[in-house]
Amino acid sequence: DIRLAGALPGRALAIDHAALRREGILPEAADAHRLADEFRVAKRALLAQMGRTRAAHGGRRVVTVASALPGEGKTFSSFHLAMSFAMERDLNVLLIDGDVARPTLSRALGCGSCPGLLEFLDGTAGSVDETLYRTDVDRLWFLPAGSPTKHAAELLTSPRMPVLLDALAQRLGHLVIVMDTPPLLPTVESRALTDLSDQTLLVVKANETPQGAILQALEQIGHGRPVQLLLNQRRESKLDQYYYYQYPAYPPVDAARAARAD
Repeated sequence: DIRLAGALPGRALAIDHAALRREGILPEAADAHRLADEFRVAKRALLAQMGRTRAAHGGRRVVTVASALPGEGKTFSSFHLAMSFAMERDLNVLLIDGDVARPTLSRALGCGSCPGLLEFLDGTAGSVDETLYRTDVDRLWFLPAGSPTKHAAELLTSPRMPVLLDALAQRLGHLVIVMDTPPLLPTVESRALTDLSDQTLLVVKANETPQGAILQALEQIGHGRPVQLLLNQRRESKLDQYYYYQYPAYPPVDAARAARAD
C-alpha cells in the first residue's frame, strides 16, 4: 500500500452509512456488489484516460463528475466512483464536494457545517489540513463544501482553486481527486471546475435528460476535452449490460447504471 509519511493529515471522519442511505447515496445491500462492479468499469476507463493526459496538469489527477441538469445522479456517482478508486492498492483518493449551492455530500457525511473548500478559497482556513477530513475508509479523504457565501462563484473560479488542487496532490501523494460539481447548464462554476480536470464524467439520466441538454453540456465542457458519459437509471436493462455511444469530436461514451439520487 501507499503510505503517507508521518501522521495522516486531516481530521478523523466516520462515514455514517445510515445517513447516506437516507440521502439515497447508498443502495440496498442486495445491489451493492453489482453496483461496485459497474463503477469498476467506469474507473478503469477513467484511469486509462488519465494515464494519457496526466502531464497536462503537472501530475495531479482530477476527475470532475458533472451533469447537464440537477437531479441526474452526479452526487451518487461521485461518492461511488471515489469508493471504487479507494479500492486500488496504490492510490490515495480525495472526494471534494464542489457543489457548494447544494452540498448533499457534505450533509450526508456529517460535514454540513464543517469548514471546507470555500473557507480555504477565501483565506479563512489557514492551511489545507484545516479543511481536510480523513475517513474511516482506507485511503479516502473528504473535503466538504464549506459555509455558503454569495461569492462562491468567484471563489471557485479564482486562481486559488488550482493552487488548492496542487497543494492537496503534494500533501497526500499518489492522489486521484474526484470532485462533485454543480450542474453545468444552470451554473457558471461547473465549467471552471471541469477546466481543471483531466477527465469529466457526465452523468445522464436515462429517458429523462433531453438530448439538447446533453449536447449543450458537452459544448460547455469543450470540444476535444476528455469526457465520458455515464447512463443512470437504465431500468430496462440488466445491471451487467453496458452500452457505448460516440459523439462527434468526443471520445467514446461509457454507459453504466448508477442510481436514483443526485
